[in-house]
Amino acid sequence: YILIVSGGEKTEQNYLSSMKKDLELSSITIKIENSSRDPFSILKKAIKSRNGKYSQRIPYDHTWIIFDKD
Repeated sequence: YILIVSGGEKTEQNYLSSMKKDLELSSITIKIENSSRDPFSILKKAIKSRNGKYSQRIPYDHTWIIFDKD
């Protein structure tokens, strides 16, 4: 399982879903959570989510954060 926490609401989810489909990664589950656009807030959300209730039932193999810096 991969946890991805992003600063966007739609673009990142669409991009990652398309990548999963194009690479035929049907056996991989990606859980995407949105956060604020501040990179440090995204990191804090990722840590909280990785250690949360859901992760205790199904541990994540990887945790990624994605943000757009213009």
